[in-house]
Amino acid sequence: MGDGNRGRELGRVLNTYAAALSRLAASYESRSALREELLQDIAFALWRALPSFRGEASEKTFVLRIATNRALSHLAARRAEKGMHLLENGCAPLASPLRSPTRRRDRTSSQRGCRTHPGCSAR
Repeated sequence: MGDGNRGRELGRVLNTYAAALSRLAASYESRSALREELLQDIAFALWRALPSFRGEASEKTFVLRIATNRALSHLAARRAEKGMHLLENGCAPLASPLRSPTRRRDRTSSQRGCRTHPGCSAR
């Protein structure tokens, strides 16, 4: 698919699924600027993925799977940025309840310590 055809196809797909993509982005990102950034990332991911669409699933399934994967990557990147921000401000990273469910007490004390740390803005 040439870049001209690819661009037209992307425009058609974005127009066809605009409402669904907007709802999906809003469910992953509440802040409007970051939601717009996510929608741009989704559009770029679709532009890259459209040539590989083989029709084994419906187009809607393909589009929403690409969009969901991009949204999950967006969340992971935001979480990593937030963790780096806490580390830069001298706060201890929070323990993940998924990684160690028996450390609930430790997670609570880490959160308490971070909230009381003078340089921490994650209160």
